[in-house]
Amino acid sequence: MTQITKNLRKKILDLAIRGKLVPQDPNDEPASALLQRIKSTQMTQMKRINADKKISDNQSNQCHLCAPFEIPESWEWCRLNDIAFLKAGFFVKAEDIKNEYQENLFPCYGGNGLRGYVETFTHDGLYSLIGRQGALCGNINLAKGKFHATEHAIVTSLYCDIDSLWMFYTLKALNLNQYSIGAAQPGLSVERINKVLIPLPPLPELNRIVSVIESAFALIDEIEANKLSLSQFIKQAKSKVLDLAIRGKLVPQDPNDEPASVLLQRMKSTQAKRINADKEISENQSNQCHLCAPFEIPESWEWVKLEDIVLSIKNGATIKQDKTATGLPITRIETISNGTVDYDRMGYANIFDISNHVSYILKENDILMSHINSPIHVGKTAIYKPREKNETIIHGMNLLCIRICEILNADFVNYIFNSQFFRDAISPYIKNAVNQASINIGNLNSIKLPLPPLPEQHRIVQKIEAIFQTLDKIQNNL
Repeated sequence: MTQITKNLRKKILDLAIRGKLVPQDPNDEPASALLQRIKSTQMTQMKRINADKKISDNQSNQCHLCAPFEIPESWEWCRLNDIAFLKAGFFVKAEDIKNEYQENLFPCYGGNGLRGYVETFTHDGLYSLIGRQGALCGNINLAKGKFHATEHAIVTSLYCDIDSLWMFYTLKALNLNQYSIGAAQPGLSVERINKVLIPLPPLPELNRIVSVIESAFALIDEIEANKLSLSQFIKQAKSKVLDLAIRGKLVPQDPNDEPASVLLQRMKSTQAKRINADKEISENQSNQCHLCAPFEIPESWEWVKLEDIVLSIKNGATIKQDKTATGLPITRIETISNGTVDYDRMGYANIFDISNHVSYILKENDILMSHINSPIHVGKTAIYKPREKNETIIHGMNLLCIRICEILNADFVNYIFNSQFFRDAISPYIKNAVNQASINIGNLNSIKLPLPPLPEQHRIVQKIEAIFQTLDKIQNNL
């Protein structure tokens, strides 16, 4: 349950007990008459403790004087024991409580809700249960049918024809935990709860209140269910956006763009530091790439292997590290979060001679990839964007550092890595062990990727970020 819908339910109940949820009807029999009928009914309940105890006119006036808030004129303040008989349930041995339902067993409720199932039942009907011990005392549950209430649950039996659901919602709104006593082990006694003030509406209005609450809560339930569906839709929408992006269908092509084939040649000429820099794709090899291409791409695009667009792919440094925020920050598996670097989850290490770790210092737009992790997390990436000038962060173990050719838009490549296409492409190469999986650099280098013209890469990134920002805003407002 989200905090928003939780607060909405709370507000509805608060309005209900204040007489502000439904309009008053002057034709309704006032609550004072209902209270008198309840009192006459009380005398027939032989199990009621202190059945002869009545509220005098003077006591009734005192209730009004100490009322927690204002209620409509047709309502009445009364004590909880004026409208209900409260009694704790009965002890049941822990070994007699089954964790799972079996035939001929009945639900067993304790102070905090359902505990399990037992062979006997203490009540049959619809009752509100009040938790009486522990940090959650005052917790309200609703039991229906045949059930067993333990000694830690106070069962609320209503007099007259008051709707049990109204009692349930009213008790939830009253926050009975505020009346608990004791620090180490808070508790609520029946005697103490009996004295709690209850705002009693006329019976017809009481029934209308229940109807409105039920309708409102049903709508909130639907909203919560739709939120889950909408969250799933947003996730699918992002995946679809990336899929359109890598297929050349997210933004229009510009015939004035330099084609990706020329871009590819320029990259080759600048990859002096790349291993096997002299290796080139011949025209025949290029045609083979197109023949075995996973899907069709625009004419101005090119299929390339990952090794064709990277300067290097390196394993991380093996350095003892911890979560203590002292020393030099080092990336960890936990650092990768939603395609970006989560700085709050860095590891740290006391490195005194940085010269021994220069080759592991991250550069802007380096892409970190999890290559030893659980199967579903292998291949996940995050792109590094420095927070400040001359920031020094060490690339840690279990992560690959993929340094993209500076000519390219590294954000575009990172979006490819986060697409379902890339997940499917690396899946055959992921090696599963007992508790973890991995993928090696050689297999990564052979993965084929779609390469658009550079100007289109920039346009695609701008479009993706604009769409994702809108989707994130919707997600955050759910």
